Amino acid sequence: MNKYLNIARFASQDLKRNYALFFYNGFVLMLIAFLVGASVSFSASLSRETEQITKNMPQVWVQQLQGGRLVPLHDSVRQGVRQMRGIKAVWPRLWGFYADEMSNSVFCLMSLDSMSAAWPYLKLSNPAPQLLNDSSCVAGSGFLRSSGLDLGDFLSMGNQQKQKKNYQIVGKFDTEADILTHNILFLSQKSLRSLWQMPDSVYTDLGICMHNEAEADNLARKIAAQYPYLRVFTSEAIRSSYTAIWGWRGGVVIYGVIPALLCFLVLAWARLSGSSKSDYFGAALLKGLGWTIREVIGLKLMQHGYVGLLAVGTGLLMAYLHNTWLDAVFLRPLLVGRSQIYPDFSVYFDMSIGDVLTVLCFTLVPYLAISLVPIWRLAVVPPAEALR
Repeated sequence: MNKYLNIARFASQDLKRNYALFFYNGFVLMLIAFLVGASVSFSASLSRETEQITKNMPQVWVQQLQGGRLVPLHDSVRQGVRQMRGIKAVWPRLWGFYADEMSNSVFCLMSLDSMSAAWPYLKLSNPAPQLLNDSSCVAGSGFLRSSGLDLGDFLSMGNQQKQKKNYQIVGKFDTEADILTHNILFLSQKSLRSLWQMPDSVYTDLGICMHNEAEADNLARKIAAQYPYLRVFTSEAIRSSYTAIWGWRGGVVIYGVIPALLCFLVLAWARLSGSSKSDYFGAALLKGLGWTIREVIGLKLMQHGYVGLLAVGTGLLMAYLHNTWLDAVFLRPLLVGRSQIYPDFSVYFDMSIGDVLTVLCFTLVPYLAISLVPIWRLAVVPPAEALR
């Protein structure tokens, strides 16, 4: 044990004396570790954000399509589905879009009871708020920002006959709920039905909560068999779809790093293969002092291991600073894509042990692998030949 500790101590001392020789390899390795670590962490953060948003969603969703477009769902479907076994509650929702001619903008309208997950972030003008009446509404922060309105202001909207009605903004959602409520205006169901002239017997879609979440797929199949004209899907399918998208986009970044990694390995191979006279002299001197080939190889591998670990650690630290302090400014447009026009959300540095091992497999392992042959060539040179 003492022998290996002495080799490790000598490797660190020799590395301090010749740090310039390893600076190039360490710098490029650090950049690659930064790109891989930042993309893996950002993809994991997006997946966790998706998981947090969808964890309280109903397990099964039911919609009706006509001509590929969403159409109102009759209440008879809700009553029929409610009779099936295993269902805890059926949650009818009412939502849609409104085109404002004054501002030439389109925003989403939704009944307030359709977004219960965001209620903890709701701020109301009245300390003891009542339910929304026919002339009041609640808005997301993005809607208020784009329209220039605030609590207590009035908003005018018209129905299909261009009959205008004023709604007072009595509440708004905190920015913490932006990803759920950013550009949405919430009204009561009665106000929405009056605005769209929609009868009480129809809804936009249904959310179904179950006693046993594991039976969601079975229930979805039963509903699809009984109502073949409906579109039925599960919240787990939504999570899987988004997770696959984030993983695919993160993989694109990692695949883009592979050519840079290969170029680095080729250059590192050429650099390591052309060992300087001082490298041969040092190896010959150690062997002349009684070091074995195995000990010389271990010494050089330790040096490259020190450089690799320092570079990967620095790259992961840069990835942490980039994703947290800089809000992933370089990777967000690539990984989030078009959805960058939607509300911002905080990025967390989410990296598991498996992610760290992935970064090591992309950086440190290939670097040490290509250094083996040059190190072995350096270690087997006879001392007399190396000194000449």
